[in-house]
Amino acid sequence: MQKSFLVIDDHAPFRNALERSLRPFGPVGHAASCADGREMLAREPWTALFIDVSLPDGSGLDLLAYARMTGCASPALVLTARHDPVTINRAFDLAANIVIKPGEWHQIDTFVRRALAAEEKLRETAEKWSRVYTLSATETAILVATAEGASRDAVIDDRDIAASTFKRHVGNILGKTGDSSLMHAAARLLREASTR
Repeated sequence: MQKSFLVIDDHAPFRNALERSLRPFGPVGHAASCADGREMLAREPWTALFIDVSLPDGSGLDLLAYARMTGCASPALVLTARHDPVTINRAFDLAANIVIKPGEWHQIDTFVRRALAAEEKLRETAEKWSRVYTLSATETAILVATAEGASRDAVIDDRDIAASTFKRHVGNILGKTGDSSLMHAAARLLREASTR
C-alpha cells in the first residue's frame, strides 16, 4: 500500500509548509476542520496523521479520539500552541506524539521516519505470520489493512471482492491464527510488530 499522510490544520501557511515537507515521502491529504477531517479519515488508511488541536468546528483531540474509536491506529502527531497538562496528557492517552507550535522541523522529520519504520515492522511481521500460519496473499493483505485501520468496506473496495468472499477470507484467517475476531488478530499483529 502506498504511503500517505493526512494533515488536519486550519492555519494555511503552516499546513502548506508541512505538506511540502511530507511530499517526498508520499501523497498528502489535507483538511481544515473536524468535519473535513472525518471525511478524509474514512477515505483510506493513512501512514500518519498530523492534527492541530484548535480547529474552527471543534477540537483536533476529539477528532483523534473519533479516529481511534473507529479503528484508526495510524501514528499521530498532535500540533498545538497549547502546552497545558490537560492537552498534553490527552494527546498521550490517544497514543499520539505532540509538538508545540511552531515546533522544530527536525521533530516532525523524526516522527515521520518513526512512522515509516513502524509501518515497515508491521509488513515484516505480517510476512512472518503469512509463513507461520500459511496465510494466503489476500488473507495477509486483509489482516494488514485492518491493522492499519481500514474499515471492512474499504478493504472490500480496495481488494475488489464481494462481501461473502471477504467473510470467507476472515473465517480462514481466524481458523489459521486461532483468534476470536479479525480485530483481535489485527491488534495481536500490531502488538507483535511493536515489540520487534
